[in-house]
Amino acid sequence: MKVLRLALAILSTAVLAACGSARDASKSNFEAAINKHFADDCTPLSFGFGQLTGVKGTDHGYPVIVRDTNYALQPNTAARTAFDALAKAGLLTSKPAQIPSSGQEPETGTAYALTEKGKQSLVKPGSVSFCVGHRRVDEVVQFSEPSDGLGQTMSAVTYTYTVVDVPEWASDRAVRAAFPSLNQLLEPHQKAQATMVLMNDGWSM
Repeated sequence: MKVLRLALAILSTAVLAACGSARDASKSNFEAAINKHFADDCTPLSFGFGQLTGVKGTDHGYPVIVRDTNYALQPNTAARTAFDALAKAGLLTSKPAQIPSSGQEPETGTAYALTEKGKQSLVKPGSVSFCVGHRRVDEVVQFSEPSDGLGQTMSAVTYTYTVVDVPEWASDRAVRAAFPSLNQLLEPHQKAQATMVLMNDGWSM
């Protein structure tokens, strides 16, 4: 019986040693910490140059009104194309609208409001950007030897990632055409860097 107990004790010690501690500087610990950070931090689809020009109400979120013409009195093509694509994908509704103008004829435009699908896809309440998924680590490529900095133990980590849980609407042709940056945003196995900080319960990003 004593021999069996001794054998079990040795086995338990070996298993614990193999598992290591959450405070160890290891690829598995860094991968877990980075994934934990991005689990609640979505990858946003941001509007590009000119796509918010002549758009009224973006400071407080939807609904917004896209003017028919921009500030140069030219057709507001970039903004209309972007918001129309999001409406086609089911994130927004659209209807004709007017913007009162002091002493002048009201400006014409299109009002866009959130659908239920759009509400679920928002980056956060009050935002006009939508979430297209979140990062998941493919591989921790390398990390620096932990060192003290600013009173904390830190390590510089290089990793590759792929955006996962991508919603179906992000593959819509109209959305891809209106937001060409989305192709690069969702390119798999992208390289990134993170500064990891050692906390009491393990590493944090």
